[in-house]
Amino acid sequence: MNSRFCLCLLLLMASLGLSAISVSITPNPKVTQAQQDFTVQVTLDTPTVIRGCTVWFEYDPDKIEYQGAEIGELLSGFDLYWFLSARESPTRIRVPCIIMGAELYVTGPGNMLNLNFTALAGDFSTIDIVNIQLYDVIGYEIPGVEAFDGDVIIGEGAAYGKIKCWLQGAYSGGAMLTTQNAAIPLNSPYPTAPACVDSIPGDVVDWMLLELRSVHIGQPVGSYSLFLDSGGYLRTPGKPYLILMNSSPGPYYLVLRHRNHMAIMSATAQTLSSSGSPAVFDLTNIANIYGNGGMVEVEEGIHAMAAGDADANGKINTVDRNSHWREQTGLNGYLSADFNLDAYVSTVDLNDFWRANSSLLGTTPPRRSNFQGTIEFTLSPEVIRVNGESFLSLDILASSPDPNQRIGSGMVQLNYNPALFGENVKSSGNVAVTHGSLINAFPFPYYNLIMNDNSPSRLAITFEYLMPAGLGGLLTSTPQQLLNVRLRLLDTGFPCGFSFQQNLMVNQQYLDDNHTRFAQVLATDTDNTLIPSQPAGLCLSLQGNNLQLNWQEANGCTYSVYSAQDPNAEDWQMEASGLTDPFWSIPIQSNRMFFRVTASGYPDTK
Repeated sequence: MNSRFCLCLLLLMASLGLSAISVSITPNPKVTQAQQDFTVQVTLDTPTVIRGCTVWFEYDPDKIEYQGAEIGELLSGFDLYWFLSARESPTRIRVPCIIMGAELYVTGPGNMLNLNFTALAGDFSTIDIVNIQLYDVIGYEIPGVEAFDGDVIIGEGAAYGKIKCWLQGAYSGGAMLTTQNAAIPLNSPYPTAPACVDSIPGDVVDWMLLELRSVHIGQPVGSYSLFLDSGGYLRTPGKPYLILMNSSPGPYYLVLRHRNHMAIMSATAQTLSSSGSPAVFDLTNIANIYGNGGMVEVEEGIHAMAAGDADANGKINTVDRNSHWREQTGLNGYLSADFNLDAYVSTVDLNDFWRANSSLLGTTPPRRSNFQGTIEFTLSPEVIRVNGESFLSLDILASSPDPNQRIGSGMVQLNYNPALFGENVKSSGNVAVTHGSLINAFPFPYYNLIMNDNSPSRLAITFEYLMPAGLGGLLTSTPQQLLNVRLRLLDTGFPCGFSFQQNLMVNQQYLDDNHTRFAQVLATDTDNTLIPSQPAGLCLSLQGNNLQLNWQEANGCTYSVYSAQDPNAEDWQMEASGLTDPFWSIPIQSNRMFFRVTASGYPDTK
């Protein structure tokens, strides 16, 4: 073939955007034994015209020892420029080779180079192509070449394969989200297959447990803690796919378990690879699943392990809700009731996963749709005294501009100032939450209230709707009392610091079908009212024909004075308000009187 024609052909292929040119390490993986010499090839995979190449590769000298390079069959029989093996670092080698002579070339695919090594120790290593240059017939570099690294498995009884599955909770459009990655523990959560790693790779969705059974109803002959990556593949930690050592390739029934998704098993026994390319086992296809159980359809023809089994006992039932979700709702972390694996337990986990799968396991759950409407949350605080103690009573109000919308399950995340109320108000017993008028059904509660400390200064309140659609509280455009939060005041002189953590409330508010979510959640209201120091030193004195009431000044406050004949009376009469001085007088009364002074709403009584 004329070299000028070859060059034109290369340019034409590039202009037409034909398939990419690629180079690979083969075989992949290479299986060998410790202290054994082995060879891998640098292979041109595509029908490409070349005059030569330069390959840069790296390897782990603690696992394999480089011995040298030889010309492969594709380039053999030619005089070569610069064929050498140059060490650029303890772990990097450069090997160039170019055919000598005008208008000489070869056409792939084929083996360009042989790389010779000795296996030293360990069970796995890689040979990484860090750069590759292919040259056309006149010596120019060919652009856009892809390089694929090679794996080396070292040891006895290697069995390996690529197992694919999806977790429903993390699945999103052909991949899985890794939102909880930072919360994944370094120790596997599966005690039957303990494993510990130094770090969690960024593409890992969660730990998984693989059991191998020789018969479908038998006990496992092996159990392994593995990583599940965002592409849906299981892999042994530190390796690119499932690699087992000192193991028979099978055949095995493949059982996959997850800490809060339903377990699945392959429909038939599968044989792992012991040589050649890894076998692929697709457990996203319902036809490959034993009994079609434990799966839900996440897209047409694509199935995933069903979320909602918080105790991993093979059943999605009320125990998963009562003993796990209700205990954890509103909390962050690596938690059993976090069914969508976003490191946050919320109403989404309850409604979109547990509620759907507890009744629809093995069938397609209803697709979730957002209601194109709005719900808004606002705050209304007031200082009160109960049995001699001071509290801040906070009404959380809800409204919607959209008519005829009944509120279902939802969640409020309330920030507060711990200088006033202390940290972790739920666990310390400094808070009480009651149903507001909007959701206070009588005589039976339609809503279950659950509190948790989301952080030392944030209270999570979940209102779980328990009834059928049509009975939930009817939202109006006028704010109504959704919840009353009563916080014990432990100190004064600080602002309240009330605000909603809106990002944790978005997508958590449902209509009373517990299926349709509000698309827009407005929770931007704040209240930073200063809770002043108590007007201490309250005393009465006679000034002529007047009674004078004096107290110590509370900075930045105005005062109101109330009177009653009974200190335990519920109704006190206002005598004065808007006072700026810390005293007030009244003509002497014939009846015994008690007086109360408030400083910007903070009460004391004499």
